[in-house]
Amino acid sequence: MRLAAVAAAGLLGGCATLETVGKAREALARAEASGAEARAPYDYHAARAYLEMAEHEKDELDWKAAREWAQKALDHASRALAAAGGGDR
Repeated sequence: MRLAAVAAAGLLGGCATLETVGKAREALARAEASGAEARAPYDYHAARAYLEMAEHEKDELDWKAAREWAQKALDHASRALAAAGGGDR
């Protein structure tokens, strides 16, 4: 019973983490398409680095760390996108 609860919690944590990683990946792609690498280099490169860390932790099945890195990536990618004009090129 206890093992089932732990497994269920792990699956739920993994799903939320995968969703956050996906959102960060999409936001970074939009930022890149908007020219954020030139217009907002700090946030763009920070988002890329945080996303790489999130992907690494996801591959290691450390859902908590992956979610934290992915959230940082999403925050920076969103800032980079906004600074780059939100896709207006």
